[in-house]
Amino acid sequence: MKKLVIRSLIIVAIALTAAFLTNLLRPEPLAWIAGAPYNIFSDCPETAQHALPLKIGNVERERDFFVDARKAAQFEAGRIPGAFSLPYDSLFPADAAKVDEIREAAGGWRIVVYGDMPGAKLLADDLFSQKAGNVYYLEGGLDAWLAAGYEVEK
Repeated sequence: MKKLVIRSLIIVAIALTAAFLTNLLRPEPLAWIAGAPYNIFSDCPETAQHALPLKIGNVERERDFFVDARKAAQFEAGRIPGAFSLPYDSLFPADAAKVDEIREAAGGWRIVVYGDMPGAKLLADDLFSQKAGNVYYLEGGLDAWLAAGYEVEK
């Protein structure tokens, strides 16, 4: 039994030494301690029960598919380039044909709903419940978009 424990400790020591040396030889070695605090928990879209919030800094302007939950007049006054208009009415769920159109237009990319709160979140939850895809709502809506210095189209 004593030999087994010694052999096990030797194997562990060799593995640790190999890992340590491999890290030292990397062009960019892995840090021993994180340089900044990090979030150890975040909701996965696959396990979420509703649409998740998305901060403007996490938006991928070239990939994300944007859905505007505001009224048609507000949409015409200024919108995120390429956005799809789907005015939200809290009395009625989003039309299934429109949800299918959004799902197809998004092409598997993330769907980001923006507009006035709580309408944008409620529409995002509605799209999520109808399995439109990975649906998020933009925190701060169009104001956050403009504050980040991004352009709108009219």
